[in-house]
Amino acid sequence: MVQKTTELGVARIVPIVTERSVARPEPRHRARWEKIAREAARQCGRADVPRVDEPAALAVAVGAPDLPATRFALWEGERRRALRVALAVAYGAEARGGSTRHGAARRSGGRLPARGARAGRRAGFVPVSLGPRVLRVETAAITAVALVQAAAGGLD
Repeated sequence: MVQKTTELGVARIVPIVTERSVARPEPRHRARWEKIAREAARQCGRADVPRVDEPAALAVAVGAPDLPATRFALWEGERRRALRVALAVAYGAEARGGSTRHGAARRSGGRLPARGARAGRRAGFVPVSLGPRVLRVETAAITAVALVQAAAGGLD
């Protein structure tokens, strides 16, 4: 996930852990993720490398003071708002060819409980769906980043 999202152009990676997370990343994993991000950035010709934060609890991650103004939370319980449609509504034509900042939250393994979705909503995240399929976290992250890049004109 770090490699592919780096190739797609993310600026920051914040691993999120909740009480129901399957994966329990340790601080030592960060050095490995940073190396993967550096190698992926070099391979795809990026001049910068995304920042990789320490794994954080959901409440800490969604409450960070330096989050982008536009925030989406991928939640399999969302039935009304697709990420693709939310991006079109939020950015429309202005996103094409421009530089935009987006935040997307998806935790490390397992499903996000409704309580986590409510915490994200209180922090300004808009719950969105990637469709009717329940995707693995790595697939969901890569798909979401690709949709955001496409909406922003980053894949043109």
